[in-house]
Amino acid sequence: MTNKIIAMTIIGIVLVLTVVSPNMVFATSGAAHGPNTVTQTFFVSAQSATLPSFGGSGLVNTGINLVPTGSYTVTVTGDGVWATGDGGGGCSAAADASGSGAGISAPDNSCGYVGSGTAASNFLAPGLTAFSLIGQAGSGSFFQLGTSSTITGQSGPLMLGYNDNFYGDNSKGFSVTVSYTCYPGNGFGDTNHIHCGPPGQN
Repeated sequence: MTNKIIAMTIIGIVLVLTVVSPNMVFATSGAAHGPNTVTQTFFVSAQSATLPSFGGSGLVNTGINLVPTGSYTVTVTGDGVWATGDGGGGCSAAADASGSGAGISAPDNSCGYVGSGTAASNFLAPGLTAFSLIGQAGSGSFFQLGTSSTITGQSGPLMLGYNDNFYGDNSKGFSVTVSYTCYPGNGFGDTNHIHCGPPGQN
């Protein structure tokens, strides 16, 4: 009788190990593959625009495919000089990513430009802030960005540019960092998360 009890106990232990071990492996595997925080940094020149006839060099394609349910944090440093030596008296004018010249000193902003103003009809994105950083999802409408922004509700490749009406006298630009959380897998049938491709691929 004792031997049977011991045997049953041993069998019971083996069965428990057989059931539990696979789950433990999957948990470890899952923890190793996400979700992940992805951070990418891009340089956006003050000449970045789709107006080549006005000296634009083309928008910056980040390679990030925006999904409507995603949330993308954008932080920006630097300034764009939008008038280099051709302001009144040969001064220059500059603005940060929000289109404000406040706090930017000479030589970049020797004209003392303060801003921010609304872009006129001959700007790349009329109605948004003049001399500021703007975004576009694929071929959709431009949307406003700034020194600190969150992108939501957009679908398509993220393009970045500078909102001006003439780019031939522009210089410098912005360091733009985009951060978001993504999950492993291709996400077929799952529209609630940003996916990074197969497990382990970012």
